[in-house]
Amino acid sequence: AGPGGGAGGNDTYFLNGQGNNATFISAPDLLPLVGGSGGGGGGSTTNSAGCGAGGGGGGGGAILIAADGTITVNGSIVANGAAGGSYGGNPNCASSGGGGSGGVIRLMATTISGAGSLSAIGAGSGGSPTQNTVAAGRIRLEALNNNLLVSQTNPIASRTPGPGPIVNPITPTVAITTVGGQLVPSPPQGGLGLVDLVLAAPGQTDIGLATSGVPTGTTVAVTVKPRVGGLPAVTNATLTNCDGNGACIANAAFNLPAGAYFVEARATFQTP
Repeated sequence: AGPGGGAGGNDTYFLNGQGNNATFISAPDLLPLVGGSGGGGGGSTTNSAGCGAGGGGGGGGAILIAADGTITVNGSIVANGAAGGSYGGNPNCASSGGGGSGGVIRLMATTISGAGSLSAIGAGSGGSPTQNTVAAGRIRLEALNNNLLVSQTNPIASRTPGPGPIVNPITPTVAITTVGGQLVPSPPQGGLGLVDLVLAAPGQTDIGLATSGVPTGTTVAVTVKPRVGGLPAVTNATLTNCDGNGACIANAAFNLPAGAYFVEARATFQTP
């Protein structure tokens, strides 16, 4: 249910009911360092024998290696996503899980060399690993002397001419503050399977946002995902109401049918 995670399946394999594959969400500069997202679990129409659904594949991990000298890669550094699990044996009553996205690998050193490989690819659904159906992760190489070939990384790594900061020099935040006029509890517990808020009625619902350290004019993507089945709805809100300290507020509106939902907000911007 988290950012980038695949939606769960809600039907049989033959009716395209398998869980959705994950997407990749980490920032291009890998600040902060966030691993891959997991795929959605498969669906099942009955608890009969052979009708168990496949679980979603886990996302690839997040690896940072920083050295005051040389990093020599002669083996393999791997942060691949895992394949989704296969259905229990009967595709008429169950479906497979979606694959996890690739993770992240960040190397920082004066020199990076070696004959080894780096991999952060995604995996497929139903126990079939593949890099073609799921989002790949990201590899970033930061060195004054980078001797690794393009062919040694999958996906192709981004490269910088020298090591950058270990941590983000700014600490931007994006928070959902209200839903339908109700304050969101802190910290929210929806990711643990609990219900944070119950609205009086379905229909037009305003979602309030608050940010800090995010530039004015940045677009915040607000996503509402049905807890079971259904496609997510996305509305963009542009940050315009900001004070002198860079704290902004914004609002997004959705017309929600009755049901249970996860709400997420994400801002993407490039630092100078």
